[in-house]
Amino acid sequence: MQRAVALLLLTLVAATLAGCRKLSTPTVSYEVRGGGGGFTKGITQDGSFIVGDNKLELKDGHIFANGKYYGQVKNGDSILLDTDRQLYVNGEKRRDMPGP
Repeated sequence: MQRAVALLLLTLVAATLAGCRKLSTPTVSYEVRGGGGGFTKGITQDGSFIVGDNKLELKDGHIFANGKYYGQVKNGDSILLDTDRQLYVNGEKRRDMPGP
């Protein structure tokens, strides 16, 4: 009987720990373009990237561009912050929105 109770407790603890895992931060490709033909691009999960007056920040799957919030991204998304300060995700223009 004690063995069954111990096994049940161990199973409950393992299930609880498995459910508490943090969701992984998505990996995305990014490109930031600035005036004068400057740019930076790469693949990342989190980071801050500045070219000229353009600043792109990625944090825990959230996008911030030039101090404004642009929502979340998914694994494999492609982000472009263009010279006109417009932000695109997978080729679609995003509008800023209230932050998280």
